[in-house]
Amino acid sequence: MPTFRNVTDHEILEAIASKAVLTEYKKDAIISPNNKLFTHIHILQSGKVSFFQKGSFNFDNKTGTIGSGFYFGEFGLYNNGQPDIPYEAKAVTPVKLFKISYKDIREILSKNTNYKKYFAEQKEIVTELIKKINRKGRIES
Repeated sequence: MPTFRNVTDHEILEAIASKAVLTEYKKDAIISPNNKLFTHIHILQSGKVSFFQKGSFNFDNKTGTIGSGFYFGEFGLYNNGQPDIPYEAKAVTPVKLFKISYKDIREILSKNTNYKKYFAEQKEIVTELIKKINRKGRIES
């Protein structure tokens, strides 16, 4: 996960990991409603999650699906819970995922001066990226 790529202090990583809460969702459950502020990073242990955005005529457009080992919600850590692009996350199979709150991550990283500075730098980078994405209106692959 890019947010923690340069965190080499194993105690900090362990502290963050210790805050993870395993949560289960049934098939078709909404994990994150459209236009809702995020409060957690979600890391899939098992199952599949699809993402939907409102499209023309208010229809849902499926924008992708992820499975075990993937994650979502990371941008909200830097952007006061606002996702990079508004979307709804929905369980397309039964899902087990770990949730780690932004509050816990910020609290742990802020205790270390080096990581507090690193986190602030990452926030600036992600904020600029989000501005560019919003100006463009969409991401192209």
